[in-house]
Amino acid sequence: MEGEFVFSYDEDALKGIITQDPPMKIRPKKINIQMNRQQLGNATDLSFEAEFFDYRLGATNFYSMMPAMIQVLPVADINQKFESCAVVGRGASLLGSRLGPTIDRHHAVFRFDNSPTALKYASDVGRRTRYQVLSPHWANNLLSYGAYPEDPSLPRVTRWWIDVASVVLWGDISQSAYLKLRYIYPGASVVFLSRDLTTMVEAIVSNMRARIEKVLHISLPSNTAPSSQMYTLLMAVNMCNKVRVFGVDSGCTIRSRRCMYTYFDESEPSERAMRQLVLESNIIVALHEAGLLEHVRGPRQMSMGVTDVVVASGGALPRCDSAMCTPPCSGNGRFFNGTCHCRRMFSGASCEHDHLRLNAEALLKGIDLTYKGAILMNQQSVRWLPQDNKSAPSALWELGLIELPPGLANNKTEVGDNYVIDRRTYNLLPETDDALFENWVRTRPLRDPEFDRRLTLRKPGLGTCALVGNSGTLLSHQYGAAIDDHDVVYRFNQAPLFGFKGEVGARCTHESLNSAWVKLLVEGKHGEGVFGQHRNWDWRADDTALVLFELFDPTSYQQKGKDSILTKEQWWKKMFQKLKTRHPDRKVFVMSPKFVGWAYKLYKEFEDRFESLGFGNFRGEKPMSGYYAVMYALQVCSEVDIYGFTPYQESDAGDPLAPRYHYFDEAVPRHNSHSFDLTQNVYRLLASQLPYFRIYD
Repeated sequence: MEGEFVFSYDEDALKGIITQDPPMKIRPKKINIQMNRQQLGNATDLSFEAEFFDYRLGATNFYSMMPAMIQVLPVADINQKFESCAVVGRGASLLGSRLGPTIDRHHAVFRFDNSPTALKYASDVGRRTRYQVLSPHWANNLLSYGAYPEDPSLPRVTRWWIDVASVVLWGDISQSAYLKLRYIYPGASVVFLSRDLTTMVEAIVSNMRARIEKVLHISLPSNTAPSSQMYTLLMAVNMCNKVRVFGVDSGCTIRSRRCMYTYFDESEPSERAMRQLVLESNIIVALHEAGLLEHVRGPRQMSMGVTDVVVASGGALPRCDSAMCTPPCSGNGRFFNGTCHCRRMFSGASCEHDHLRLNAEALLKGIDLTYKGAILMNQQSVRWLPQDNKSAPSALWELGLIELPPGLANNKTEVGDNYVIDRRTYNLLPETDDALFENWVRTRPLRDPEFDRRLTLRKPGLGTCALVGNSGTLLSHQYGAAIDDHDVVYRFNQAPLFGFKGEVGARCTHESLNSAWVKLLVEGKHGEGVFGQHRNWDWRADDTALVLFELFDPTSYQQKGKDSILTKEQWWKKMFQKLKTRHPDRKVFVMSPKFVGWAYKLYKEFEDRFESLGFGNFRGEKPMSGYYAVMYALQVCSEVDIYGFTPYQESDAGDPLAPRYHYFDEAVPRHNSHSFDLTQNVYRLLASQLPYFRIYD
């Protein structure tokens, strides 16, 4: 099937329109591919124009450029030619095609706009990319993600395609993006398409629109500019002896109510985008018929003529082309090879059955989500060993104990299921849990007043709480205002706010810190930011409370020896003492070992229940700090909303469009450090049963 082309009446009618009088120049003997200094003539660094041949006018013309361009333009044009090239589109027809190896065998692979090549797509679309052509919109997206959040003078850059391909920009408004990329990555390959090439593309699209309308007796959009697809095709045609085109058909029609537009998501195109697709699809067919390129259709490609979608006809039209009709899969799976492939814990023809919800009663049976002990490590919960206690080693005399859940110490202490606390640490603790609510004023209304009257809430309660994770999915939403409109805004590990306020908000009332951040704070060092730059410590606000969970780590008692456990706990107590003495005016809450132990045992119980029902084998050393924060918030908040807790998928590594682990840097988690899937399942289970707990992906 590879390379097979199914001819139709429309395709036959398009033969010869390129060579009609006057013939169009598609592959001139000499054309500049990229803007270069040789086109500048006697330009100065104050103002200059580039000379080029304007194919729209058929004459020489001049193009005004930003003065700074003279310093970054290459000396000469691209002079490299390729024997065979693949132009890879974004169409859903690629799904299931298994054309990836064929695509990668070409000498150069051209792609355009957002077109991921991650492992899960590689078998269908290939892995290699030589040129990535970006529209002005995608050029701005390339510069829109946070790399330098503390310095507004620098654009926020993520290195999506910079490391793996030559980035190609086109369009007048992309001059600024070109300058920024050349400034930030002077060694990277960034191409600004010449005006010779861009005007040739514009002229071809305009002329072919008129010719296609004439021979096919159809009406095509007259005011649509060429897309990145056309610039990519004509760039390849003028750089390669042979050009093969893959995946430029999506299966969407103007009258489709639902169809899969691209191979990597279920977004639906606008009517304008679909009409442009029809125009450019006909142009591609004409170029194929003229022998300028080969349009390769995969085994799942539809055989209908490309103009069928706009030719008026009597009777009802189908909702979309049968080969490419895409059920929504209920948002719980992906559609390819003619069926929905559901995510774990979903089933059904449209992935409509959520087995977590169906089994929610069994999963929660006998589980009490209300914690009844001290939430804070406080003085009231400490029991002191008497000096005449002959059963305890003398070294433990004058030490306090905090009770742990039965069996949690795993016989790795000298005092049974108890956490040991020294007098100095004790003196720095609050007297009771009342410290949680001291001087707290609630101002936000509840969705339901009954949430305030539930028996599981510690009175008086903190009100509405937003827990803000660090997932890269936050960049896809504008949750900032909604997050800030909570009584409590809880964050983690100095996640930056500057430059991301629209996505994550600007307030912070509570913040959890792990050991690395506590050490940096106590030792007075600056935090290491993205791409190696440093940022000063952000105290958020004068009354922001620091929340520490790790003074007691239940996982250590299951995985480590006594000496290692003792060393770690002593280190944490010392850090807490330094933090309190150096910053006495700051609120620092330490979660009670008994509370942390209770939450940990609950986590392990959920793990056992999920696995017993066949929902997976969940690997991970320990629960995430976000899990403990959620369990804490459920005790003290009238209602809880969590944002940016979407689990990280290792399979997305290398996919430039997949959500990053963090919204603000390029970090990846240590392998098997946490079970992201298990934690997300726990959150989903809670959200399905607790009306005062909601998830915002």
